[in-house]
Amino acid sequence: MTETWRGIRGFPGYQISSRARVRRISSGRILKPWLIDGLYEIIGLFKHGKCFKKSVARLRAIAFDGLRKDQRIDHRRGIGVSQAEIIRSARGRIPHSSKYKGVSKRGGHWHSYIHINGRSRLLGVFRTERQAGLAYDRAARKAWGAGKCFENFPASYRNSMMNH
Repeated sequence: MTETWRGIRGFPGYQISSRARVRRISSGRILKPWLIDGLYEIIGLFKHGKCFKKSVARLRAIAFDGLRKDQRIDHRRGIGVSQAEIIRSARGRIPHSSKYKGVSKRGGHWHSYIHINGRSRLLGVFRTERQAGLAYDRAARKAWGAGKCFENFPASYRNSMMNH
């Protein structure tokens, strides 16, 4: 794979490569990143005499993948995705009683919970897992707004279900 270099938005004196290496344009020197928590590479970029610490993965995703401000870096795959996609991709790795967020099974019934401002609130007890998941979605949309929260059943899915 050929290494391609692109400018870093907001830092005209630096470039990032397709292999996630950062260099200073004036000297051509490759900068050495440091690790946070042994996982995340951070680099210090200077502008107007101030040092700005930036994630190398995020800089690469912005330059080469067109990462939007509302997206996060999925470090397992090294790409930019929404927060909801990160949660969905983690499913199956952690054993839960339900496949839906905010839902758990207790004694043959499905309980739906939501956590807001550090407090857990019971939304109800339901016969089916799907009903409990829908209750979580309604509460999440009310608390944080449609499209701004994780939903078990995104709007496109709900609309297709209503048409059938």
